[in-house]
Amino acid sequence: HSTGRIWMGQAASHLSFTKDITLATLQNSFLQYVWGAITLAVVAGFVVGLVTFFALKLFRKPVPKSIP
Repeated sequence: HSTGRIWMGQAASHLSFTKDITLATLQNSFLQYVWGAITLAVVAGFVVGLVTFFALKLFRKPVPKSIP
């Protein structure tokens, strides 16, 4: 939800978790939640991809050279 605030600009809302939360409050924050979820998924995928790439590069076994 907080990450979605980056994309929402002036339309961003702050959702405080109290007993006053209604369905209308959640509906107003839904788009912000979706943008935040997409942003976190892309960033997490990129980070995991980089970690995997460097781990494989660091720990891979050398490829034996074939003799023709």
